[in-house]
Amino acid sequence: MPEHRLVFVRSKDGRLPYSKGVMTQTLTAAGLTPERGHAIASMVERRLTDGGRSQEELTVRELHEYVEGVLREEAGDDAAHRFRRWTILKRKDIPIIMLIGGTAGSGKSTVAQQVATRLGITRVTSTDLIRQVMRAFFSPALMPVLHHSSFDVPVGGLALPGEAQHDLGLLGYLEQSRQVCVGANAILERSERERVSTLIEGVHLVPGLVEPVDVSRSAVIDTVVFIEDEQTHRAHFTMRGMQTDGSRPVDHYLRSFDRIRQIQEYLVEQADRRGVPVLENTYLDDTVRRLVDHTLDVVERVAAERDAASVSNTGGSVANGGSASPMPLGSEVHSSEAAHMLSMELGSGFELPGPDGRLAT
Repeated sequence: MPEHRLVFVRSKDGRLPYSKGVMTQTLTAAGLTPERGHAIASMVERRLTDGGRSQEELTVRELHEYVEGVLREEAGDDAAHRFRRWTILKRKDIPIIMLIGGTAGSGKSTVAQQVATRLGITRVTSTDLIRQVMRAFFSPALMPVLHHSSFDVPVGGLALPGEAQHDLGLLGYLEQSRQVCVGANAILERSERERVSTLIEGVHLVPGLVEPVDVSRSAVIDTVVFIEDEQTHRAHFTMRGMQTDGSRPVDHYLRSFDRIRQIQEYLVEQADRRGVPVLENTYLDDTVRRLVDHTLDVVERVAAERDAASVSNTGGSVANGGSASPMPLGSEVHSSEAAHMLSMELGSGFELPGPDGRLAT
């Protein structure tokens, strides 16, 4: 039986063998399910190593063009176009900063894990972890609000009478959120400085509490996930208890279910007031798909705006290696013109989202 050839992929950073795992991740980011992405990546590997290409080395661009052709055969034009769109945007090297807020039991951690996997985001953390680290440095006597769950934080660190708890129930949660967001802001500041894609998820990500990130350097995605139906929301806690073998007791959450729903209502209200996209998360696959699509839209818009600035600053030369028509000194390229240039590179069928960043339903 003849040996399979080893096909190498050459990039600006060096020369490596074709990776089925890396290609699977790229295909899932472009919209395929992980199973379908793995199947296509395996098919590409077989075709390459069995002589589907005459060369034993390809550039990254050549590999992407080859995969696009396989996708068009196996999954249709839409899948091929989405793949082309994602690979072009990846070459723009725009870091993704993603914040996923949501109350306990909303499914935000599961959404975060799946979105991070699809988009290749490796720096992922939660505000619960940030809070736990802060607890190690600050005693209950010094910072009492850190040493409670988000839904049972007493105001001022003291237990309140029952009749007052209903009116002041959010104050302790908001104070804890302000303190935890100090740590979240430090992570985002470093990520922005190092230009590393980062995802933070957690109940403490109240829209407006996290300090703004420079949107001209990064694609910033801020969203809140929620569960509209109460019974479905309750069922999430039961499922969590089964999956963790009781390490996260269901009763602890269900006793405070009304407070958890109150926090969710507040998060959704704040998101609506600030134009932050809100995603109903009853159907996980749909939520993940919509969030990945929204992320691509934001990356595309940032790329267009950055290209516009590059053309303006260089008198017509696009920084990513392309070119634009010569421009008189002092003239300005608007973002709509840059969007048109980017759309030409991406191909027909894609329009940049509006400035409100709202998700289509």
